[in-house]
Amino acid sequence: MDNMIDIIKKDTNYFINTSKKNSKIIYYIKSACNIYFKFFYGFIGITALLFLMLALLFLIIQIPSDFSIIFSDSDPFLKSYIEYLNIIPVYSLFSFLFTTGYFVVAKKIYLNQTYSFRDFFNGLKHWKELLFASLIINLLLFVFYNLPLRDITFFYLKNYVWDKVPFQNTINPLLFYNWIIAAIFIIFGIYLIIAFKWTQFYIVFSEKNFVKSMTSSMKEISKRWYIFAAFYLILNVIVFVPAYVITKIIMFITVHLISLEQMVNILHIKGIIILSFIIDMIWIFFSIPILYISLYVSFEDIIGTSKRKININENSAEAEKLVLLE
Repeated sequence: MDNMIDIIKKDTNYFINTSKKNSKIIYYIKSACNIYFKFFYGFIGITALLFLMLALLFLIIQIPSDFSIIFSDSDPFLKSYIEYLNIIPVYSLFSFLFTTGYFVVAKKIYLNQTYSFRDFFNGLKHWKELLFASLIINLLLFVFYNLPLRDITFFYLKNYVWDKVPFQNTINPLLFYNWIIAAIFIIFGIYLIIAFKWTQFYIVFSEKNFVKSMTSSMKEISKRWYIFAAFYLILNVIVFVPAYVITKIIMFITVHLISLEQMVNILHIKGIIILSFIIDMIWIFFSIPILYISLYVSFEDIIGTSKRKININENSAEAEKLVLLE
């Protein structure tokens, strides 16, 4: 227990330097923003391709599901939600190939090299290793995270939201043990989500095979897993929380300025859902490159892909120019 506490303190001191104005995490995000705006239209372009891929998968690929079939007529919203949870692993499988473009271009900008939009596809030179790694990682995450999360979500929505079944009527020893097992799977799945975040970097920059890249990523991130998880959580907060807040504000204003009868006639509940979805996607569309570039900056700082390293303790103007901050 003491060793674990020492490790957490060591990692915390590395990522959060209390003697300086900014923490490592803030430093990574600021660096990512600077890299992002150096080639804003390029990063937006590759993001548009990823969003188009997700939209096509959602509209064209319909993975059969016992849950979605059951509710195909009675509850189309639940059917769509279950299909969405099924499509995510398929999208992740292919996006693993194309998100490497963020890292390749970010490195070129970091090193002040020439870059163009076609550089976003340079990572595809390692497509075999990326595809194998993506396949194994997504298979593990589907078993240990997506599948149990989908089943728990379905059970909760079906019994407590739609059917209004009393809680005490659904409790039994077998269900309790199933939930415990599902919770253990989900916790392990969350560990894997974080631990594999550097796999692409090792494949593209270190040119390791997919097995060594996955094990190297797990080994290095596990040394600082708690703090890296907090870092990744902050990045996700930046990407997803503002969209949620803006949506809630618009819905609050809509409900309070328009009567319920008018709202049904003018906008309808489905219209509000569509409007909320569009607002969410706009924010995520413009902010998600920051997430990927921040991951690259963290890898560059801790592991390194070149001789140039970020040094948070360096205060000179040259160092600030080197990391593209000021």
